[in-house]
Amino acid sequence: MIDLSELDKEILKILSQDGRTPAAEISRKLNSPATTIRSRIKRLEELNVISGYRAVINMKKLGFSIKAIVQVQLESTRVFDDFLREIPKLDEVVSVYIPTGTIDALVTIWVKDVDHLGYFLNNKLNRIPKVVRTNTMVIFKEREYMPPIMIAHGIRDDYNDEYED
Repeated sequence: MIDLSELDKEILKILSQDGRTPAAEISRKLNSPATTIRSRIKRLEELNVISGYRAVINMKKLGFSIKAIVQVQLESTRVFDDFLREIPKLDEVVSVYIPTGTIDALVTIWVKDVDHLGYFLNNKLNRIPKVVRTNTMVIFKEREYMPPIMIAHGIRDDYNDEYED
């Protein structure tokens, strides 16, 4: 784990809300020299705390009105690698999680409408070898909370104290 200063945490908080915020603006907000801010950002990038920048695309503006999470059960956990090789070939897929429990994979997708959803499930996802069963949950509302915001608000490892001898 990397120790972050309060300044680093505040920089992360600002960048997590808008990754295009110029160093000069961050400098003004945090009352710190722009050169310091730029060097801190560079250091956070070199340490891979900031692992990249990306545009957040509004999929609904592009005609994709349904976001869904599909629970996938595979024939066996020995076929994870095969499944993970096939999933990126499906354009609708935006993320895949391999959780603990009885579900083998959680696949997040964007589709245009219910017909597109049906097509995706029947003609794409369920045709991947060794997929036994799927269960689809359509997302009605979503609110993302970015981890750097939590870090900047002082979440610490206090829970570890309870388990130390």
